[in-house]
Amino acid sequence: MAASRTSFVEITGTREPSDGLRLGLACGFCGLLLALLFSFVVYPRIATSAGAVLDPDGHGALGWGLYKLHTFSFYPNTEPTVTRGPLYPMAVAGILALSPNSWPYNMQIVQDVMCGLTCVLTFLIGRRLFGVRAGVIAGMLCAIYPLLVWYSARIWIETMTILIFTAFLLVSLQFMDRPSLKNGALLGLLTGLLTLSKGTFLPFVAVTPLYFAVFRRQAGFLRVAMIPLVAVLTILPWTIRNWMLTGHVIPVHGQVGFNIRMGDLFTEHARELQYLPSWQRGTAEAQVIFDKARAEGDPGWLAEMKVNDGLMASSLQTYKTNPL
Repeated sequence: MAASRTSFVEITGTREPSDGLRLGLACGFCGLLLALLFSFVVYPRIATSAGAVLDPDGHGALGWGLYKLHTFSFYPNTEPTVTRGPLYPMAVAGILALSPNSWPYNMQIVQDVMCGLTCVLTFLIGRRLFGVRAGVIAGMLCAIYPLLVWYSARIWIETMTILIFTAFLLVSLQFMDRPSLKNGALLGLLTGLLTLSKGTFLPFVAVTPLYFAVFRRQAGFLRVAMIPLVAVLTILPWTIRNWMLTGHVIPVHGQVGFNIRMGDLFTEHARELQYLPSWQRGTAEAQVIFDKARAEGDPGWLAEMKVNDGLMASSLQTYKTNPL
């Protein structure tokens, strides 16, 4: 016991873990305060001139669709969509159920709190790896990180995703030290939630347990297997929903082709150093395909799938004709 205590003091420079935790909470308070100031003082003043639309990706509209129409659709449209993950819109719908008349301030406050929690988790990661001083530095850098503050004022998925991913990293460290069934299940749950937030994280369902199986063999098969098992069980209900709607296997959402095409356009016009024109080119291409499908009588979800497939084909043709 004495040896363990000495080791902690040597590593962290503090005599009790609670001393460091108070510093972590201070980092979180700084992050929360900065996010609140930006959301309610700065953002209202610059939103119009900066073209900072409140809900650019329609996640707020999806939340309203869930709340008012009980369907996963871009309110007031009633047609279901397959272009977004469900987790963030579900959170928006939950906030709306508590206080619909406070929109969007209620969601901004919740995201400001998420920003503060991310700072606390970042502190805990830094403390776990390098001690309290490193944790404070990491937590304070997180608190003043411009993009995290920028995301907090708008209906963007990033604030929640960053929080969950930071928790994922912390639990990954815990699983390295204590590979228990509980930590494995928690890591699997966070992996599933990340994937339901953004389909980009789907490879983590396989990569995360593979990493521990190769580099942490002492964890044991059953404990490692809990990660993909719980992750798949978390994602599966939404995959079944997409199958019942479309007849296609769509684990989370079907927007890969659109995102790849947008990346191609940014690359093709990189010398212009302008984001908006390239974005408008991509959305114009998508709109042409969507309008054609709708004119042919396709339901909204099928038109979305045709957009995805069409833009993916366009990107593949670009790679074929111009590999460089």
